[in-house]
Amino acid sequence: MTTSSFIMCTVDLSPFALSRARRFGHPRARARARPTVAQNAHIRNHSPAHRGRLVMPAPVVRAASYNQDCTYVALATDRGYAVHSASDGQRYHGDDALGGLRLVEMLFTSSLVCVVGDGDSPSMSPRRIKVLDARHRRVLGEISCASTVLAVRLNRARVIARERTRCTIYELGTLCAQQTIETCVDERGLVALSADAESSVLAYAGSEREGRVVVHDALNLCRVMETRAHESPLAALALNADGTMLATASTRGTVIRLTSLQSGCKVWSFRRGATSSVIQSLNFGATTFHPPLLCVSSDKGTAHVFAIEGEPKECVARGDDTRNERGNGAREGETSATSATTTVSSALAKSRAGVFGRVVNFAGATVSGISSRVKPGKVIAAARNAMEPARAIATVKLPHTSSTAWSLCALQPTPGTTADKWAPPSLDASQPSRQLEAQVSVVTSDAVFYDYNVRLTADRSGFFSRGDAKEGVARLERECKLVDESDAFGTGSVVGDLPNDGRWIQNTSETERDARDVRTDVSESMSQSMFAAG
Repeated sequence: MTTSSFIMCTVDLSPFALSRARRFGHPRARARARPTVAQNAHIRNHSPAHRGRLVMPAPVVRAASYNQDCTYVALATDRGYAVHSASDGQRYHGDDALGGLRLVEMLFTSSLVCVVGDGDSPSMSPRRIKVLDARHRRVLGEISCASTVLAVRLNRARVIARERTRCTIYELGTLCAQQTIETCVDERGLVALSADAESSVLAYAGSEREGRVVVHDALNLCRVMETRAHESPLAALALNADGTMLATASTRGTVIRLTSLQSGCKVWSFRRGATSSVIQSLNFGATTFHPPLLCVSSDKGTAHVFAIEGEPKECVARGDDTRNERGNGAREGETSATSATTTVSSALAKSRAGVFGRVVNFAGATVSGISSRVKPGKVIAAARNAMEPARAIATVKLPHTSSTAWSLCALQPTPGTTADKWAPPSLDASQPSRQLEAQVSVVTSDAVFYDYNVRLTADRSGFFSRGDAKEGVARLERECKLVDESDAFGTGSVVGDLPNDGRWIQNTSETERDARDVRTDVSESMSQSMFAAG
């Protein structure tokens, strides 16, 4: 054995030899030179700045979700959950003694929360949905599923458990299964539920190979329609609050489509960009916006805001997924739309007729008033704009997106603005252009919260996306880290927290509980605010 090989085999990695080996570039020494997470925590805990208190590594955020009115965002971490305000990122509630979670869903601002564990412990199985009373730290009940739960949606009447090949509808009051729907294989777990309990519209992917969406009535437990929104498979979908409009995006990520659930036709189309991207979230804005707004975030590190305005029209596939769709999209879209809307239930029609009627009447009045002022030379341009996808009225570019695996976006009126500023515009051309403000909040997978103020300017006709309307100016108002290395994870003021060593009250005899007991507990939790002082 040569001298060099003997030295390589008998190298000592003591502190003195380690420093010498690092000086000469020994690969094993370089690998040993990187401190682990535990070593970093040990160094911090014994440093003069942190002496006397224990500092743990920052929690890992595994999922996030906005509540039904997009006023709060809930984070699921490897320790528990935290609830932050969507207006400023301030932490208002949380628990880090529950255990690792993979999903968390709020019910508006009530004390009721649904969580799904990550499987680190037997009590936090990924096949089980725990219904919690966050204010009193009680487990109200559990829902056991056959396979891993990929998504959970809920309103005041229903809980939806999305698995890989099925959707199960549960009654929120009793946590009893009402219907199990066998679906196509969906690894993404795409599902949407309207926030309005009186409609309870459910939407999920209907095909693995193309962008078909199945719409279901979760109250009457019947299938409503199936529509073909895209040629490529679905990447994201969302419903507005009352379940009258469905927004979808394909895996190409170039065009966003809106489908009217009254007619089954694709009535609006929006252009996100010319290059392909992964659409990470779709979210309708608050109901106070007029026109209604839609927010879209993608893996490009951008969030686009679109205005749903003008006369509803059928925008058959143009410039979206494939060239075949350009030629065949009109015939296939018309066929699916015609055959899909013949089985709309009477309950859905009754709950939506008033809302949809007002939208159509206002759009017709707007177009009729504007048409009298359109010059003959602009008729062709107006017709071309009516067929092309509408452009975004505002675009937000995130400053840091290198480590973002997913992102969520939401729209709210800017704090301090009154609802009358979002009233329908006047048709008088002499009136000045409207300038309105909205708040766009974005949460990324690295637990960073971004708050943008977007100023929107309409044209003389009141439209934000047509004519001489200017694209909205987005200004970054706030950027903060939602989790950090501290005693209680998350920054900002904490309201309503319980001690970290507190125990959750489990229902030991869950099988013996009467349905009336569960309904009473759930109703009590729904009626109480999570943030009320107790």
